[in-house]
Amino acid sequence: MRSFVSNNTSLLSIRNISLEFRTRTGTVHALENISFHINPGETVGIVGESGSGKSVLALAIMGILDRAGHITAGEILWAPNSTTTQNLLHTSEKAFRQLRGKELSMIFQNPRTALNPIRKVGKQIADVLRCHTSLPRAQLKPHALDLLSKVKIPDPKQRYDAYPYELSGGLCQRIMIALALACGPKLLIADEPTTGLDVTTQATVMNLLKDLATEQQMATVVITHDLALASEYCDRILVMHAGHLIESAPTRHLFTSPRHLYSSKLYVASPYLLISIDDLIPIHVNLPDLRHPDLPPCRFVSRCDRATDKCHTQPLPQIQITETHQVSCWHPLGRNDDIGMMSDE
Repeated sequence: MRSFVSNNTSLLSIRNISLEFRTRTGTVHALENISFHINPGETVGIVGESGSGKSVLALAIMGILDRAGHITAGEILWAPNSTTTQNLLHTSEKAFRQLRGKELSMIFQNPRTALNPIRKVGKQIADVLRCHTSLPRAQLKPHALDLLSKVKIPDPKQRYDAYPYELSGGLCQRIMIALALACGPKLLIADEPTTGLDVTTQATVMNLLKDLATEQQMATVVITHDLALASEYCDRILVMHAGHLIESAPTRHLFTSPRHLYSSKLYVASPYLLISIDDLIPIHVNLPDLRHPDLPPCRFVSRCDRATDKCHTQPLPQIQITETHQVSCWHPLGRNDDIGMMSDE
C-alpha cells in the first residue's frame, strides 16, 4: 500500500509504520503501513472501533510502547522547524524524554489513573515545569496556578493542593490538560479526552482544547469513538480499521461523501449522529484476529459485501479522490452509493 499524502510543511510525518506485539499466544499485527501527516495548528481526528489501533499508534508516536510492542518498519519524522527533521525511532531515550512533555504531549484516556494519586495536582504540574523549563523554583507555583486558571479550574489556589481523588472527573481532565500544555507543546495527542464526562463538561473540555490550539498554533490529534465530536472539532479525519488506515479526508468530505464502505457503516452505527436509536445499523462480523499469520491484504474483507477475489489476494491500492481525500480500497464507493450521511447543504 502506498503512503497517504504528506507535504513539506508537516510538523509530524508518519511513513509506512508497521507494528506488532509479540506475546505468548502469538504475534499481533497491530499496525500495517500506516502513513499520515499533521501540520502546525491543525486538528486531526482518528476514528474507528476499539481494536483498530488508534491508541497504539499514539503510544508509538510518544515512544511509550509496552515492551512487547515492536515497530518493524517505517519512520516517524518530527520537524519542529524548517531546518530540523529527526526520525523519532532513532532518537535515544534520553533525548526523547526531553521532547516528551515539552514539544510532544499526550492526554490519556483515564485522567484518574494517569495522575499520581499520592501527589498534589499542583505539585505534579510544578514537576513538569521544573523538568522542562528554566523557571526558578520560586516561579514554579505561580506558573502552575496560571495554568490552572487557563484551563478554567475554579479556585486554583485551593485546587493546587488537592489530590486527584478529591476532584471530579471533569476537573481531573482539566488538570491533565494543564499538565500537557505546561511547556507549550507543538503537538498534543488527546486519547479519548471526553470519556466518562457529561455532555456539558465534554463541550467545555473540547472548546478549551480548540481555543488553546488556535492560540498557540498547536497541532492536535484527537482519538475518539465519538463521530459527532470529531465532526465538530476536527479539520481532517483519519479512519482506521484493524490496524489499517483506510480513509483520510477533510471532515466535511468524509461525512458527506465517504469513499470506503467501512466509513459509511461506521457513521450509521454511531448513536451520536442519528436521530433515533431505530436508525442504528450495526456492523456485522467481528474484527479479524490480528494474530492470524495469513491476514488478507484487506482486513475489512470478511465484513464487506463489495469484496471480490482481488481483495483477498492483492495489496490494497491508494486511490486519490481529491488532493486531500484518499482511500485504500479496490472497490471504493461513488457519490451515488452514499447512505445515511450528512447533507451537502
